[in-house]
Amino acid sequence: MALDRYKFVEVVETDYKRTQNDWTTLIRSGIERLYAWTRHNAQVPTGCMPSLRLGTARLWEVVDQDLSNDW
Repeated sequence: MALDRYKFVEVVETDYKRTQNDWTTLIRSGIERLYAWTRHNAQVPTGCMPSLRLGTARLWEVVDQDLSNDW
C-alpha cells in the first residue's frame, strides 16, 4: 500500500471537562498572584511572558492618568 512510507501518530483526545485538577484552587492561586503583581510598584517575575509584564506595568500608567483627570 502507498501509505506505508508515512508515519502515523495516534491522537489521544483529552476530555478537559473531566480533569483531575482542582480548578477552584488553581483559579484562586492565579488571582492571588495577579493581585500581587498589579499592586503599585510590584515586580512581575522575569519568568512571566512579556505581555503580562508589560500589561501590568501599563495598568498603573492608565490608572494614574485617569486619577489625575479632574472629574
